[in-house]
Amino acid sequence: MHNQDQGEVLNYQQSIIINAPLSKVWDALTNPDMTRQYMFGCIPETDWIVGSEVLWKGAADGVTYVKGTLLKFEPMSALTYTTFAPHSELKDLPENYLTGEIKLSEKTERQNLN
Repeated sequence: MHNQDQGEVLNYQQSIIINAPLSKVWDALTNPDMTRQYMFGCIPETDWIVGSEVLWKGAADGVTYVKGTLLKFEPMSALTYTTFAPHSELKDLPENYLTGEIKLSEKTERQNLN
């Protein structure tokens, strides 16, 4: 994300250990039935092909709350996409999009999510 006052890029990084098999963690990231449980009732609408649009829509109302583009899709390994909230006060410009990058690394039955 760009700090518009200073023109600098802001970064945030966090790592978490999840006590579940890799396949379940990946399913939770990509399966609409799972995402609606932790993404405020939203489901991703996409074909999971790099370069495709990703729309996070309300499962109940069909409203697009977040949109973006899929930048990387490596099953069971990595997921990267841009995000923008179209209902925000920001203009729909590339500099107002955030990039989310998820990397999975298997640790037996515990997964490291970066």
